[in-house]
Amino acid sequence: MRQRTVNGEHELRFAPETAPASAVAALILNFLLPLPLPADPKLPPPESAATMSSMPSAPLPLRPSDKLAVFHNLATGEPLILLATVVLLHLLFLLRRRLLNGAMAVMTLTRPQGPTGDFKGDINVTNDPPSKADLEKVADHPVLDADGKPHKFKSLYSSNPDVKRTLIIFIRHFFCGNCQEYLRSLSTSITPSTLSSLDVPTQIVIIGCGQPELIPMYIKETECSFPIYSDPTKVLYQMLGMTRTLSLGERHPDYMQYSLPSAIVRAFYQSLKSGRNMLRGGDYWQVGGEFLLEKEGQGERERDTVTWCHRMRNTRDHAEIPTVRNVLGLDGAKPPLRKTFSSGIRRSSSQLSRRLGEKRLSWNRSRERSEKPSPEGSMMEKVKEEQ
Repeated sequence: MRQRTVNGEHELRFAPETAPASAVAALILNFLLPLPLPADPKLPPPESAATMSSMPSAPLPLRPSDKLAVFHNLATGEPLILLATVVLLHLLFLLRRRLLNGAMAVMTLTRPQGPTGDFKGDINVTNDPPSKADLEKVADHPVLDADGKPHKFKSLYSSNPDVKRTLIIFIRHFFCGNCQEYLRSLSTSITPSTLSSLDVPTQIVIIGCGQPELIPMYIKETECSFPIYSDPTKVLYQMLGMTRTLSLGERHPDYMQYSLPSAIVRAFYQSLKSGRNMLRGGDYWQVGGEFLLEKEGQGERERDTVTWCHRMRNTRDHAEIPTVRNVLGLDGAKPPLRKTFSSGIRRSSSQLSRRLGEKRLSWNRSRERSEKPSPEGSMMEKVKEEQ
């Protein structure tokens, strides 16, 4: 804010960086604080009563010096109003920052990064494994755990010398109902005890693109027993050849035991329930894939190589559970049916129909018994005939 004198009057000019905030503060004060202004020695003396009565009754706008006088009056004589004004300005600042964060999130969702798909149709991506050079480029890239602690990407598959294979599953944002269904089916079909029964020691790691604060919520919703990490920068997704699209695809995958509308409603409810983390789930356009890394060689010549991979072509194109089981050396069994709301309704309706059938059968039997003549009645008729 700068002050200069023009024609004997003081004039205030706000700097560009402070003009919006100052204008908002002046607007709030002009609207909410109709306080009497203190005497200013630089201003002319007040007019007499006769002169004031002859002046028009329309209110005059506050000059910049008057606004400063209001601030001075607040600071010296009205502490409660000053406190309320500070709180109001703070709330407006928080609202402005929230709106800016929302705008930045929308820009992130709509910014073209890498190959981008449309709302319809699958994306043409290859399932060629990334080369060793590509894997070395992202080996030191940090991923975050649930506490926000960074870990090198290569530590997920090379830190434990006893583990020879690591299946890394890249999911979409943490509110994606399709990916949540995939992890639910995967967790019920392939458990840690199942992995321990393999001849080659194997582990499974999950990586998402949202903020790490949502990992505990994601574990609770999916009941996933595998470690989950986060890559908010999406560098791993881009370097390993995964694409971006919002297409649902034409095929309903077998791993989704909830209907698509039910999954969408559940995801929307989760995002609302998360509160301030609603916009931190990750990029809605980003899709993932599955990568199997194996250790080759021995000793100093041991290297990690991607031997199999599958990149998603739409938002529901994770590798099916039987395919993953075959890749890991298990049988191609489908995931067991889980207890869902719709399955509970179907089970209750079947039980109800069975009980109604049993009741109907018992009613028919009792009706047949009632229609048959009793032996006592037949004996009485014979006696009457003899007489």
